[in-house]
Amino acid sequence: MNRFALSATGLVAASASAAPIEINVTFDRWVSEAGVQVFDSASSLVGSFYVSGGYVFGGGALSIASFAYNASGYSSPGYDLIMGGDLAAGTYTIVLTDTYGDGWSWGGVPGGVSGYGLNASGDPLAFTTSAGSVTGTFTVVPAPAGLALLGLAGLSRRRRG
Repeated sequence: MNRFALSATGLVAASASAAPIEINVTFDRWVSEAGVQVFDSASSLVGSFYVSGGYVFGGGALSIASFAYNASGYSSPGYDLIMGGDLAAGTYTIVLTDTYGDGWSWGGVPGGVSGYGLNASGDPLAFTTSAGSVTGTFTVVPAPAGLALLGLAGLSRRRRG
């Protein structure tokens, strides 16, 4: 009797190590005053964003997926940013900074983190106070992959010979 067994245990560990996420950020018109930093639970910087000298900079495990001026109206926020990348499961701290110290609000429309996507979840974070920074948290929970579920279920099959 021949036996055939399939194990996807190695894939379970690989898929749990990192998951794709998105962070949606809205800035006021003075984006050159703004910065975004993301830290893991060990307080290590995993991603950042800022504008200096008219150039946009991003770094770490998070990259700039999209950055555009929002010209939908005079009282609209100034810029929209989507940061994306792969992060390990866990809780992260996001820090929004303003070097001028007046927050990210223009014409009554708040700037800040408008939402999270893919495998990240957290509450929106408005930056409407006259302060140099505001801090929030979000969580990354990887969605189980189909093959990983098969490995957890212990898929096996016997062949008759």
